[in-house]
Amino acid sequence: MSTSRPLFTPFSAARETILLDPALCAAAKLPDWARQFQLGTAGYRDLLDPADFFNLGVPFNALTAAVFLEARARLAVARGLKTLHVGGEVRPHTQELIDLAARIYAAHGLRVHLRPAGMRTTPIWLSSFGVFHEELDGGENFTASHSQSYKGGWKPMDESGMQLLEMAGRIADRVRLLAERAAEEGLEIPLAPADDPLIVRDFDPVAAYADALRAIVPVDMLDGIA
Repeated sequence: MSTSRPLFTPFSAARETILLDPALCAAAKLPDWARQFQLGTAGYRDLLDPADFFNLGVPFNALTAAVFLEARARLAVARGLKTLHVGGEVRPHTQELIDLAARIYAAHGLRVHLRPAGMRTTPIWLSSFGVFHEELDGGENFTASHSQSYKGGWKPMDESGMQLLEMAGRIADRVRLLAERAAEEGLEIPLAPADDPLIVRDFDPVAAYADALRAIVPVDMLDGIA
């Protein structure tokens, strides 16, 4: 029996809803996954299928990502946050994960700042610096750093661009709550259109980062660097 379940259409310009019914949750073993979910100093990392974003047979997939992103969105709204950045690096499904996060957050009324069109990747250090420099309420980067290509990673951060350690336990608790609710009575996760006005492609702090380096690094050390 196939464990691949397309739950939505990535990059769609239409509103969608991810429907988690008890049968799907049982097939995906969602409550078991949620009980083990935790955010540490490295964020959340786990196995993914490089060939199939929707493969429910691995822990890091479209369904589990939707649950932890929905948990993050609900807590962000409850705390009065308004603006978040979402970025990521080069490993499989990064663009789909950025799209999913942006659409879930926009559906909750959060303004989401992505890289400009044509700029697909965001190093974690640029996400961190940019969140602080642009005075956003927080952000995240999809990266598993030095881990293998078959591992996915998610690193949420606070308004200073630092690791979101203060909220880590609350996010994990909310993930478990949502998973339990979905397994018992079902759960709907709304997605805004990928071109929703709340999703803006204006996150480009490279020049500001370069200026910051020039302010603290001796000029002679920068000679010859483009």
